[in-house]
Amino acid sequence: MGRNLHAMSSPRSIARRDGSRWPEPYVVIGMPGSGKTTVGKRLAKTLGVPFADTDHLIEVDQHSSIPEIFSSRGEGYFRDTEERIVAETLASATGVVSLGGGAIMREATRTRLHDFTVVHLTIGVAEGSRRSGGGNRPLLAGSDVLARYQQLHTDRAPLYKEVSTISVSTERRSTGKVVRELVEFLDPVLATELAEESNDDKHT
Repeated sequence: MGRNLHAMSSPRSIARRDGSRWPEPYVVIGMPGSGKTTVGKRLAKTLGVPFADTDHLIEVDQHSSIPEIFSSRGEGYFRDTEERIVAETLASATGVVSLGGGAIMREATRTRLHDFTVVHLTIGVAEGSRRSGGGNRPLLAGSDVLARYQQLHTDRAPLYKEVSTISVSTERRSTGKVVRELVEFLDPVLATELAEESNDDKHT
């Protein structure tokens, strides 16, 4: 197991230490800039399962970008829509599902997540704000991105911890390395097969 991967101390974690695969879907959560979409897509490809991004599904549902929804309808409307889309997605999805960074702010969503395998991608405030600055993120728009990011982190960190099955740092780490460590935890058999294939390739 990689040193940066941490299984939360819960019955769900302990129950899977027999080497069996965790049940799908795998829900990816974390702060803006933590790499939820990038890691989620690569994880899904490695596992050979579908990938869904609820931020994208919201934009499809509303025929509008997330910044436009915030601007025209407000954060409350966006969160209501997000809660609905997340509920619909979790009710039917398999594979890997990436949630928006603030989805866990809704209690109903956190309650739903207790029934799933939840991967929390962590990142430091400085690096997270650097990755997020200048993008289309309504809650980080304007000046002093670092202070805004710090406040979001303070508000959300306990909630991420509440619902997480496992957590892994993405700071200064390649997507490939993060995904390999996740596969080691989620599907040990597949991880062993991939490692053996990699070793075979090195000797051919």
